[in-house]
Amino acid sequence: LGFLWWACATAASAAPLDGAERLLRAGKDIEAVRVLEPIVAKNPYEGWAAYLLGVALARSGRCPAAMKHLEAALKLGVNGDRNGMRSANLRMAECMARTGDLAGSAARVREAWARWSAHDVTKLTEGEVFAPVRARGLLTPLTGRTAAADAGDPKIKMRADLAYFDRLIREAHPAPF
Repeated sequence: LGFLWWACATAASAAPLDGAERLLRAGKDIEAVRVLEPIVAKNPYEGWAAYLLGVALARSGRCPAAMKHLEAALKLGVNGDRNGMRSANLRMAECMARTGDLAGSAARVREAWARWSAHDVTKLTEGEVFAPVRARGLLTPLTGRTAAADAGDPKIKMRADLAYFDRLIREAHPAPF
């Protein structure tokens, strides 16, 4: 009976969720929040809806509320979607960086990187949001970028990238050369 209730609730919320996803893709974050809040209130066990609401709130600048929903989505597994789990952790890291929790932000990035691999490396190495985290050197072990590499000189950035990949190869392969 519980599964039947869940299946019916999921099917009933599918159309509004699709609409909310379209709003998010169109950059209409505030409208997406209005659509998603009642869905999440009615079905707090819908991980994808909690994730979408967290994304919409984060993009509209409401990080404390976003973190609550992103955390719920992570606990629910974001419907078991690997990209969703990685993205939820990275969105959470962005919000933590915006609210000044730089160590927490770096920890979330490390978790996303370790468990689901990070494909958004440019966001980490060049993005404005993570600049304070990089400035403290908290992402250097992951990205190979130091504060000096963020200075803007392309040659320094390239050397930092090469040093990072050299370190990764040496750590992963017993006799790389």
